[in-house]
Amino acid sequence: MARIIASKGEIRLTAKGFLPTKYIKELYEVGYIPDNSIDSKMYKLYKETDSRTVNLSRILLEISNIAKKRNGKLSLTKKGAKIIADNHEFLKLIIRTFCLKFNWAYYDGYDNPDIGQFGINFSLILLSKYGSEKRSSDFYADKLIRAFPALLDTVQGNKFSSPVDIIRGSYSIRLFKRFLIDYNLVEYAETYNPVLNTLIYVKKTRLFDKLFAIKPPGSPLWN
Repeated sequence: MARIIASKGEIRLTAKGFLPTKYIKELYEVGYIPDNSIDSKMYKLYKETDSRTVNLSRILLEISNIAKKRNGKLSLTKKGAKIIADNHEFLKLIIRTFCLKFNWAYYDGYDNPDIGQFGINFSLILLSKYGSEKRSSDFYADKLIRAFPALLDTVQGNKFSSPVDIIRGSYSIRLFKRFLIDYNLVEYAETYNPVLNTLIYVKKTRLFDKLFAIKPPGSPLWN
């Protein structure tokens, strides 16, 4: 998306402030992160919010100050034009922005918007330590609950799900499905269980260890 904006100089947005359809299709057809609903033609890709990843890309460019929206047009900032020329710095900024500025609950209706995003460094440490073997997302969620038991007080159970179930579900979707899997930081497989529903099993990729290292407190997290 940043390259498209750079090549055009600026992009005129719709009246509601979204990308025009032609750019949405161009971005989605790059094929980095497929959407089964779109690919199976359950619905037509027409507006920006039809694709979570296209919508998220625009949001991240704006809140990272890589792009700015002014007078109904989207363009790169001076900082943005400089940083997109450095892939490593660009990736660092996008991941930091996603982890620290973007609200992970934006695309779901789970209780407690902080689950998954809260304690992100702790989750990365867990994955660094245990991620060489394939383990379920519940394995990591349970360790988060054990470390921060007060999380159980932030969600309401119901007749279908306990607070633990709700934390496990939101943690799995927000941390793994919509972050680590999208960024190719974990390999994953899904299995269906009639009692526990769909379980995700994850294993860290080589890219994960190239980007993250566990260091003493106060040291930079990045390699």
